[in-house]
Amino acid sequence: MTYTPIMKNGRYYSSTGDNLRIVRYLFDAKDKWGTSAYSDTAWAISNSLLANAVFTDVLVKESYWSGSTIVPATRMRTADPEWVAMQRLSREKEGWTSVMERTRSHTLGCSESGLFWPEYNAASPMCDYGEGQSTAKTVDIANTAIALADIQTLETAIITFSKLTNEYNQEEIISSEYAIPHNGVGNEAPNAATYAVMGRLATELDRCDFAASMRDEVLRYFVSDSASPLYGSIAMDGKAYAYDNLQALLFLEEYADRC
Repeated sequence: MTYTPIMKNGRYYSSTGDNLRIVRYLFDAKDKWGTSAYSDTAWAISNSLLANAVFTDVLVKESYWSGSTIVPATRMRTADPEWVAMQRLSREKEGWTSVMERTRSHTLGCSESGLFWPEYNAASPMCDYGEGQSTAKTVDIANTAIALADIQTLETAIITFSKLTNEYNQEEIISSEYAIPHNGVGNEAPNAATYAVMGRLATELDRCDFAASMRDEVLRYFVSDSASPLYGSIAMDGKAYAYDNLQALLFLEEYADRC
């Protein structure tokens, strides 16, 4: 596995979501260029995930260690699974089949009113916000729907899309966070990343008309003043965040390719 080189509470941490994204694109690299080193590395990471990041047959959000013992977390993040990678792993290695099925089942089970609870606590068990949190981030909700649409779980993705676009159609904004219970209440505070990820979801579902609206919203944050130190970036309140800009770039590329 890869790991965060910064210790927290005296321990190293390894993010399952980051590892799965690396696995997916290593397999893509192998398919494109044919070099076995890519798939060898992908399998080394995925085998370690299977051994160290699974709790009660659920792929949890991280594992940690301070010495030689690796301990899995007991909570799963619904936005973490790269279902395309997990499908490939489950086709080629039996141990991944039950993990994918249970992880997918709990992800779908954490859908409520078209939104997704950020985490599933496999120790309780129950769907929940992230530890210390009281809302769900819209980017995580939409990314969960995108990942499900990637493997043709379209009904759930469309329900999420409809829920989030309903607010835009009525209020001309999309909240950046939601409280899940009581039909989902938004914070009415949009941001660039929210519009970019919603544009990606719209593009994934071939809703190019809505994707065009999201493109316009994202470009409102574009810094066109060549005298600004943030020139050429997506910025809010005088700050340019890496995540916002990466999501904007991904969205604009996908929009140009598909719409």
